[in-house]
Amino acid sequence: GKQMATVLRQHFWFRRYGTSPARFVHALTSSSLPSISLFRRALLLVPPSKDVSYFCKGTATMKTYLFRRSFSSDSVVGAEQHIAIDDIDFAHIETLRKIVKSKEYRYGTEKLQELKKEGWRPHLKGYYILLEGYIAQRDIASSMRLFEIYEQDEAAKIITGSTPVYALIFHGCMLKAFQQARLIDNAEQLFNKMKEKGLPMNLIAYNNFMQCYCAPGMAVRAIKLFETMLEEGIRPCNTTRTVLLKAIQESVTARDRSRDQTFRYRELQSKYVSAEDKSIVSLKDAFALWKRINELGVEPDAQSYRMLLNLCIVFNDYGRATALFDRMKELHFVTVQAYNIMIKGTAKKLGPERAYDLFKQLKEDGLRPDATTYGTLIDAYLLHHRVESALTVFKEMSELGLLRGHSRTYNTFIKHYVTRRNMEKALEVVDNMRTNNFEPDLYTFNILLSGYRQAGDVPSVLDLLDQMRKLSIRPDLYTFTEVIKTLCQQSQIEKAYEFLQEMRQTVRPIDSDPFQILISAALRFNNPELGARVINDLLEEGNNIQIDRIAFVAVFSFYRETGNLKGVLRVVETIKRLSLVVDARVYEEVMFSYLKLREMDKAYDLLIEQTKDANRRDATKLYGILLPHLLKCRMLRKAFFAAEKAFREGLVFDRELYLSLFNAAVSSKQLDKARMVVQEMKKRRFRGIPVLPAVDVKPAVTVASAVAPSS
Repeated sequence: GKQMATVLRQHFWFRRYGTSPARFVHALTSSSLPSISLFRRALLLVPPSKDVSYFCKGTATMKTYLFRRSFSSDSVVGAEQHIAIDDIDFAHIETLRKIVKSKEYRYGTEKLQELKKEGWRPHLKGYYILLEGYIAQRDIASSMRLFEIYEQDEAAKIITGSTPVYALIFHGCMLKAFQQARLIDNAEQLFNKMKEKGLPMNLIAYNNFMQCYCAPGMAVRAIKLFETMLEEGIRPCNTTRTVLLKAIQESVTARDRSRDQTFRYRELQSKYVSAEDKSIVSLKDAFALWKRINELGVEPDAQSYRMLLNLCIVFNDYGRATALFDRMKELHFVTVQAYNIMIKGTAKKLGPERAYDLFKQLKEDGLRPDATTYGTLIDAYLLHHRVESALTVFKEMSELGLLRGHSRTYNTFIKHYVTRRNMEKALEVVDNMRTNNFEPDLYTFNILLSGYRQAGDVPSVLDLLDQMRKLSIRPDLYTFTEVIKTLCQQSQIEKAYEFLQEMRQTVRPIDSDPFQILISAALRFNNPELGARVINDLLEEGNNIQIDRIAFVAVFSFYRETGNLKGVLRVVETIKRLSLVVDARVYEEVMFSYLKLREMDKAYDLLIEQTKDANRRDATKLYGILLPHLLKCRMLRKAFFAAEKAFREGLVFDRELYLSLFNAAVSSKQLDKARMVVQEMKKRRFRGIPVLPAVDVKPAVTVASAVAPSS
């Protein structure tokens, strides 16, 4: 043991990856490290005991490595017995690996089912490889389906090679899938299920789950999970610190995103984030967490310092950022990446000239600027409309050979000209790219598509799409969205529908934006048949996409205007059947649709159903929409029953609604209901409370004639 420790400590990679031998061996087996010979030498020093199996736990790459290479050492033989991968398992696993790397990656789950029918008891690594492939393709539907099959096989106890550590890694991979899809409730359910299964909930498990809270408004939940982790006696690491800082950063940077993306984050907040969760998103809290983790004996590394430095820049606290940067210099943690962060913050706060001074200081410190450094300077000059200075920096970057494989700088110039509606200059930059042996990439074409879409130039948009296909550049979701927008603006909705179908077949993941654009265009250009087809396609996608509120508004507006009650009912039934995650405001649109189509009974049933578990704000809105219509249609029995239920729940409405209820009660001689309304108004301390009439008098009190009782 001492001899092995000496070998490990003398190696650079061990010093870099920490003092844990298990972490060191895991680092050696990753594809980016060439020092596998050292691992072989260190492994031979281990006696044939549980030490080798300890190193092998949690290291998927090592399993394949040990299987493919034969050693004469008894230690390796013992490791292979522990891993328990035979020739049949390895052959099937390699088959699944080839499928998941091909274009037919969705066929992986079906192939797994076929192998099971042939009598193969599936190995956990097969599930893991498939899940990793689905996550790489961001295919949440296939990931969830595979995990359901895994749970069924786990319950049937037919999975081989499943140790608690391997099962923990597989569940952590599924947490990553939920994180990508922003399905926070699914992630929470899975994390609780992991505890119920008795999996070893170690630091890695908590860090994986904490990453799910790296979303706007989720910083408080991440901090609460951190507190729970400490209560269970788990000591944090620098990864924990980085995840917490990232959660705080994400809570702030959402406001800097594009309008559509910011709206999706608001939809996410409306479902999961309470007012308490939104309370902590400050730089002060980040420094408090930093200090607390330091007190637990975890020394911050260079990456943690860079994360905190970037957070200071995000919060526009340039003073703290400068002090932190000086501290990093003392600790010799300053790298080119740290300078890039400071150059970006300095350009934003003090202008490009001061940023250039920092750029010269970087050279004086003996560091070599990278492509990101020059790109940050160019961004700063273009932001202040200093095109000549930006071109000078660009020329220097080109002379140093930093443009190789770095088309982002060209895209920065193209975007600058497209934003200012100067397509001629943008195309000149594209020609310059090709002259310097650079082919435009996907981002370049998307920028140009955005410019032509603003100009309404349909032929140029279609020509760009043809150029992408000739260059074998696969259009993404943004590409198709821009094309569909352009065609809908020019009333070519049938052609836009053809591109929608192509997008559904070739792009994953997708969202509901193209569907919503086409539905609104079909309604605007009076084409209900096409609108119905697009809605059918949207509902067919089901859980494959995240349907936001704007799409549902477009759907229900379409059915309201066309008077299609069956369509409204079908959409509501699909939401329930597929358990789609929808915002409470979607049900407001359903309510408006029922009222527009004079389906008062269905609107009333929807109110009773949706206010059971709704929060006070959403319930108040639904009551405020329905009660005036019930009174207008003289459905007084249901109106007073709903009002009495709302009063018991403590909901508060505006004064006009109370007076409408009072007038309806008096005109129908239901003085007990009128008394109930008056008592509720007194409880809420309204002014101008109406006076209850005598038994034989039946006046109607209006809003203007309401008289307050005398003192």
